[in-house]
Parts: sequence; structure tokens; C-alpha cells
Amino acid sequence: MRLRRGKLATDPVAFEAFYRRHIDAVTRFLSRRVDDPHTVADLTADVFLAVFDSAHTYRPGKGSEIAWLYGVARNTLSSERRRALRESQLTHRGRSSRSSRRR
Repeated sequence: MRLRRGKLATDPVAFEAFYRRHIDAVTRFLSRRVDDPHTVADLTADVFLAVFDSAHTYRPGKGSEIAWLYGVARNTLSSERRRALRESQLTHRGRSSRSSRRR
């Protein structure tokens, strides 16, 4: 069954079928890129939330549903990495300013 444009956002049965069809592939995709299994689980959930929110953007003529899904997963992972980097930089900045105040 191919994904029809917009159907995921309006049909719970279609979303469940899509999820079941692709959950293992998305989990493997993320597991190869992230070491922590808890983060993989969180990111997998984020990917399918993004799919639900952006299902209307899928264009069957531009590629397969799995290719589109991998793009969503890649974008979700990139966003998480940017967020983690910003958090790390803020934490580091906070430590630097505290240590300079101690002097």
C-alpha cells in the first residue's frame, strides 16, 4: 500500500499501517547514527510525529515513501544534534563565567 498524499493526517488506520510498515527501518536508521537506545526511541517517536504533521507535503511523484521518511528522519536527527550542541555550548559558557567570577 502506497501512501496517499494527506491520508496519514486524517486516517488513523492509514497512519498505523504506515507506522508498522516503517518503524523497524526508522529505528535501524537512527540506531546506526546514535549510540544511546533511549535517544533512538525518543527520536523515532519524534520522526513519526513529524510525519503526522507533515504528511501533506509528501509527493509520490518525487520519490518513494521510504525515501521521504528517511528525509524526515535525517532532518529530525539534524535538529536534535543542533539542539544538543546549543545546550552544550550554553552549559560550557555557564561554567566559564562561574569560574571567572571565582578568581
